[in-house]
Amino acid sequence: GYQTAIVGKWHLKTDPTGFDYWHVLEGQGPYYNPKMLTPNGPVHHQGYTTEIITDLTLDWLKQERDADRPFFLGVDARNLPAIKLYDSCGFVPWGRQWVHFCWLAEEAS
Repeated sequence: GYQTAIVGKWHLKTDPTGFDYWHVLEGQGPYYNPKMLTPNGPVHHQGYTTEIITDLTLDWLKQERDADRPFFLGVDARNLPAIKLYDSCGFVPWGRQWVHFCWLAEEAS
């Protein structure tokens, strides 16, 4: 079957169930230095929450995912103020599969 993971926001009052891997924010989550919940207990991170969620997601894709199995990955990093976050979204190839990503074009300084 599918290998499953969820990273980021989790607005339910219980721990995630049915996922092989989870690393979720406690409540809404702060913008900086979040405490995140895992099957092994809480983990305190240093840095911007969106960058931490992105890093955890990429780590799971690169290091923990079984490349021989299909997967479901839920990522919710929408904890920034209400501003335009992305210039574009689309599917990009990741090995033999396609992954949905959104990106923001930054101007060179």
